Amino acid sequence: MGPAGTLREAWEAHADEWTAWARRPGHDSYWRFHRDAFIALLPAPGRLTLDVGCGEGRVARDLAARRQVRIEKVSRYSRGE
Repeated sequence: MGPAGTLREAWEAHADEWTAWARRPGHDSYWRFHRDAFIALLPAPGRLTLDVGCGEGRVARDLAARRQVRIEKVSRYSRGE
């Protein structure tokens, strides 16, 4: 990847900062603009949902809290959450 190292190394160096930023209330367009439209597209409750590239997991946590679906998360650089 060059002088800065690999993508994995870059992610690991900043993952905690990204998670704190992504979980800070009020900044994320998912909560402000897209969530209701997204929820309307989901299948009936009780189905399996695969969240690919789940990042810090906000969508998976939201769906699980709604008992909307069973969640399986896939993220290349998962930190175990």
